[in-house]
Amino acid sequence: MTTGPPRPVLVALGTADDHDAALRFACRHAMSLAAPLLLVHVVENEPAERDELLVHQAALRARELTRRAVRIETMTPHGPLVPTLVALSRGADVVVLERRPFSTLQRVILGSISTEVAGRSQATTITVPATWEASPEQDRRVVVGIDRAGDDLPVVAHAFARAAVLGAGLRIVHGWQMDSAYDDAIVGRADVAEWREHYVGSLERAVRGLGSTSVPWSLQVVHAAPAEALLAACVDADRLVLGRGGADVPLVGGLGSVTRALLRDAACPVEVTGPADEQQPRVPAARTAPMDATEPT
Repeated sequence: MTTGPPRPVLVALGTADDHDAALRFACRHAMSLAAPLLLVHVVENEPAERDELLVHQAALRARELTRRAVRIETMTPHGPLVPTLVALSRGADVVVLERRPFSTLQRVILGSISTEVAGRSQATTITVPATWEASPEQDRRVVVGIDRAGDDLPVVAHAFARAAVLGAGLRIVHGWQMDSAYDDAIVGRADVAEWREHYVGSLERAVRGLGSTSVPWSLQVVHAAPAEALLAACVDADRLVLGRGGADVPLVGGLGSVTRALLRDAACPVEVTGPADEQQPRVPAARTAPMDATEPT
């Protein structure tokens, strides 16, 4: 079976001073995949001289960061930002965007470009906080959030594959709570232990059914709101992997409330799987240490 050339890592460039974290991340990602890097600066009208200069400077920076190890391409398409990036995502491996810190009021007024693109992209989308710094290689860890073991297996498989490429361990996190605050408040320790035991068992069986992997992994089942559990788990992670988690809505896309919250608040890069990734529940061979035991907490 033959495969085509690797698809590019597309990084969206903003203004001159708001894309360095995304560019640094995209360069590392492209090098890990031996994939080309595509720098895209979308403008509303025909590109001006300042737009061409911005892209040229970004290309020079990328060449320095990658040590000329990957091919670098540039584009300055004109049109509406989100639809243009969504259209370009069809030919990309991943789309990388920088997440700038906005106040709640600013987000309400301006919306979230990252959320809009992640909800509609045909490729995996990775949002990178503006304050992101790469973690040391020996401390790399990927976190994946799941809701239902069976439904989320393709996302778990994607997280295993990503951890294998990064040479990282994988932590699978499931946060749960009752439907009402009253019911959640009266849940006893025995109920919590029973649910944890049930979920750990079903997830272990499901993950082992994905195939053989040597990525070290652990499982954390937390009695807490899913978003809160994931925010705590990914504080020092190299990456958080999530599925879209919502019904597809025309013109908006399909992101659930937990995924939207993590795209907004997570301290690490957040990787939201694309449609193709969510249909391939298999774990490829990895090249890390032997599988670890699960770690229910």
